[in-house]
Amino acid sequence: MNAPQVMTVDQVMHALDNSTPYPIELHRDVLRCMAQRMLEMTEMRLRPEHEVWQPEEQPEPGPHPQPEDPAVVFADQCTTLTGPERIMLRYALDQAQENIWSEGGFTDEDQAALTSLLRLTDEGHNVSSRVDH
Repeated sequence: MNAPQVMTVDQVMHALDNSTPYPIELHRDVLRCMAQRMLEMTEMRLRPEHEVWQPEEQPEPGPHPQPEDPAVVFADQCTTLTGPERIMLRYALDQAQENIWSEGGFTDEDQAALTSLLRLTDEGHNVSSRVDH
């Protein structure tokens, strides 16, 4: 039986990049720094049977459905907002929108992320009827 393979920086970067519950693009330099620091602190062993190390299936030719909105996927997996939570999230996102409009320096991707998150505050989306006091 072969001993588990000690992970390389590139393998740790790949694992980190694929460990979030929703798609997020981490800058390669940040991933590399995180991976190097983790390997300084730990000895990590690769589990080759894990799905993250399996080759990705290539899609068949033809039309494909669009991926789901990451904010919606995250909300469905991780949280149910109460009425007061939804109100506070909407307030925080409105403040972020004001900053985007007034300060500049934000990208179209930033605006798209904010717009996506605003969908979480919709009345009909993933909101429980309980109100905590």
